[in-house]
Amino acid sequence: MRNLMILLALMAPGAALAGPAEDVLVRAAADCAAFENGVFTAAEDAVQAVDLTGDGVPETVVDAGKFQCSSAASLYGGSGGTWLTVVVDGKAQDFLAQAWTVTDFAGAKVLLLYHNGVDCGGIGVDPCVEALVWGDGRFMSVRPGG
Repeated sequence: MRNLMILLALMAPGAALAGPAEDVLVRAAADCAAFENGVFTAAEDAVQAVDLTGDGVPETVVDAGKFQCSSAASLYGGSGGTWLTVVVDGKAQDFLAQAWTVTDFAGAKVLLLYHNGVDCGGIGVDPCVEALVWGDGRFMSVRPGG
């Protein structure tokens, strides 16, 4: 637990680590410890402060793809990707993705998620990208439920 507290203190300056973001890290560390007494670590950029809503105030993004567990190489993801937790106004939303980035497009912040090709009707290795924008209090996409 001491290592987790040090990790939380060092994570992304400006990223809000209270509430849902901290819960993700605590849960990941507990899952790791529960599997053969593993030791949890996270890269410095596992938690980032990024403006996703366009209001100039950064949201917190927790990327489980940046987690490691000493006793389980694939504890936090697989061929479908890893969980990306986005915290907006204190509420967490989870997305499964192999990679992600944020870009500006037509005056909007766009969260791009790189998915397994199956999500786009192809096979796993086919390229597949989903674009999400914040509007009406939620992330919106052309994908149903986006």
